[in-house]
Parts: sequence; C-alpha cells; structure tokens
Amino acid sequence: MRKPRITDRLSSLENLLLSCFLGANLLLSCPARSQSFPLAPRLSGQRFVEATGGLTDQLRLKNGGWHGSLTTGRYNKNLKAWKWTISYVRKPLTISSFPDSLATASNPVSLAIEQFTIGYGREFVLYKSVFRTFIVRGQVQPFVGYESVNGGRRLPVTDSIFSTRSHLLAGTDLGLEIELQPVVLGIRQRWTPTSDVGQWETMVYVGVRLGCR
Repeated sequence: MRKPRITDRLSSLENLLLSCFLGANLLLSCPARSQSFPLAPRLSGQRFVEATGGLTDQLRLKNGGWHGSLTTGRYNKNLKAWKWTISYVRKPLTISSFPDSLATASNPVSLAIEQFTIGYGREFVLYKSVFRTFIVRGQVQPFVGYESVNGGRRLPVTDSIFSTRSHLLAGTDLGLEIELQPVVLGIRQRWTPTSDVGQWETMVYVGVRLGCR
C-alpha cells in the first residue's frame, strides 16, 4: 500500500484551510442578511394599523364602560411614530344622590355617556427585544371630539345638573403599551377637562397591530 506523500498532505491541508475560509466568510455574511430573517422584521418606514377594544372606568364586564379605537401611523428609523386615532367610549353614569334629582338611592337612574374623538400624537419606544417582536411603548396623544349624555334625551332631573346637548370634548391621552407581535396590551389615562361627568378616565385594552407598506 502506497504511503501518502508530503504533497498529498499539503493538498489536504490546503483543502481544509479553504473550507474553513469559506465557512467563516459565510458566517460573517449572515448579519447582513438578517433584515430578511422572519424574526427580525424591518419596521423602519413601515405603516401600521392597530385595532383595540377594552374596558373603561370601573374596569368590569358587567354594567361597566367599554371603548374601541382604530389607529394608523408610520415608524421612523428609531421605531417612533406620529399616529392618528379615532375612538368611541361608552360608559354608564348612575344618578342616585344628586341635588334636585328625581332618582333616589333605592331607585337609581342609569345614564349612558358617549364620547367620539379623533387624536393625533406621538409614541416612543421604552424597550425592544433583539428581534423587535417584543416592544414596550409610551404614548402622548391630544384629541378633540364631542360628548353626549343620555343620547340627547331629557334627563330625570329638575335642574340643569347635566346638559343633554352634545358638546365639545378635548383632552389628552397618556398611555403605556406592550406589543408581542401582533398582539398589543395597554393602559391609558384620559384627561378630559371639558367633560360634564368627570375629568379622568382609566382605560385598559387588548388589540392587534399589523404592518403594511
């Protein structure tokens, strides 16, 4: 049996070195391709649409308030975004002990408070995972709209405690949102200084955020 010559060994060594070089080059080229990797989506410049729904004020399913919203915006290179939001809020108000009211503690009257608003504001990233599939955001969003008490119908009171006419509603939403793509969870504090029935509202919600070009 022929013994391997020195030239054969050198040839094998060259092949091994060449294989190592090609392998290292392939590994180094992987980060450049990470933008197309499905777990690391490129969000910069991408438009998004978000739909949410949840509870407000008493934060209970039975006889509590609820709200829904639709949001759209576009990410910049730091994943911040200016966004538009339209929202609807409906919550009950129970009258039982107001002065000059026909309602009593034993026979309370429940009214429906409705708010229709449109807002424009800013969201910013507080934390994001390496693959951008887990993101924590803060948001500030002023809004305007109108508020309706009891659907414009006459109230069971003998004095003008509330106005049944729709009137201007203006304020600001401050919120914190967690996104685990594509699901979002959030809490929002709404300040409404022009409201007849309360200046502060707490909202919790769940929804879906989808990206589109």
